[in-house]
Amino acid sequence: MGLSIDQQGDIIIYTFTDFSDESVDTWALSLEGLLSDVPDHQPFYVLVNVAAEHGTFSGRARKKRADLFPRFQSQTGYAAFIYADVTASDSARNLLSELGLNNFTVAFFDTQAAGLQWLRSQRL
Repeated sequence: MGLSIDQQGDIIIYTFTDFSDESVDTWALSLEGLLSDVPDHQPFYVLVNVAAEHGTFSGRARKKRADLFPRFQSQTGYAAFIYADVTASDSARNLLSELGLNNFTVAFFDTQAAGLQWLRSQRL
């Protein structure tokens, strides 16, 4: 599978190596569980690393996003996205940045260390 899920304290780390249907489904289920488990008044912290991306998000990924994100509009949280460089896949950038349309604060970084540092600095 092209997705690993790790945790550092209260930060959940999703690392994609491909965007197969299996990877996307696993990511969506995990994210849905996280958003369901965290109380509305408590922010969540997520890092999504797509730096090793080979390919683009599928229509399935766009559908999962459309089904999932609107259901959690009252949720607050912070999401750091890691891309290999500023010319990262437009499909990944567009799909994931729409998290910012909710009450999620979104930032983009070129290294996982920078993303983790930013997330840690956002804690209340």
